[in-house]
Amino acid sequence: MCSVRKAYPNILSLFLGLLVFVLPSLAWSMSACDDEFLTLFSSAEYKVLIDKYPPAESKEVVNNPTISIGLAAMYQWGIGTESSQSVAGRFLESLSENEIEQTINHWKSCAKTGNVAARILLGIVYYDGLGVGQNLDAAKHCFDALSAPIARLDLAATYHRLGRNDFVDSLINNVIRTSPGIDAFKVAELYYHGIIFDQDYRSAVKWYEKSADEGSYYALGILGYMYANGLGVEKSQEKGRYWFDRQSEHPDFKVDNSRPVVSDIYSNKKN
Repeated sequence: MCSVRKAYPNILSLFLGLLVFVLPSLAWSMSACDDEFLTLFSSAEYKVLIDKYPPAESKEVVNNPTISIGLAAMYQWGIGTESSQSVAGRFLESLSENEIEQTINHWKSCAKTGNVAARILLGIVYYDGLGVGQNLDAAKHCFDALSAPIARLDLAATYHRLGRNDFVDSLINNVIRTSPGIDAFKVAELYYHGIIFDQDYRSAVKWYEKSADEGSYYALGILGYMYANGLGVEKSQEKGRYWFDRQSEHPDFKVDNSRPVVSDIYSNKKN
């Protein structure tokens, strides 16, 4: 029995390809900005930070305003944990205005060096007014300044978890426009496999359809498979056949051992 997924680009290769494309563009400073929190956050070690500083910890135990404000931002937006405004407030309540100001200034300095973690955290702080006055213009500036595709996709994934889909599509479209290594098909794959984003077949279908409209041979076959099996959409043999027929009419279609035959894929659909 042939598998429809085997014919398409290996997702590990895709992810490694993204990293190869992205890493040269990351200018995270490891000098004045190599404090523990920013270093772990920039490495996406969110769970490590959450586990190391549980909400029950007092200010005396954390004893670092940068960590306290950073954790508040993470709990506010549910980064590495469930979103909780009450827990976010708990990390902020004992901080003085001077401590908050020093942390904000520290992050601003790091953001100027290209530190992605500092830009994201500043954006969250200004967006929700965590310890400072809410400043949507400043938040937008911080988010717009993000240049690394992985960081912007990670931010989009956080918006997705919070149900802020207007921000999600805006960020993803911006990444696609400005990053030659990322297109609608790759975004669809990230949703399909639950990489960066939570697994979401419905969103995957949307981006596969966009990719199909742009001429992707592989997207056409995957859509046929998803409709035939009801993945992210209402199960429909008719619509599944529609996408498979479109794939068979694609210039890249050929019956050989490198790609499954459309009828073979269709006959081996899941029950």
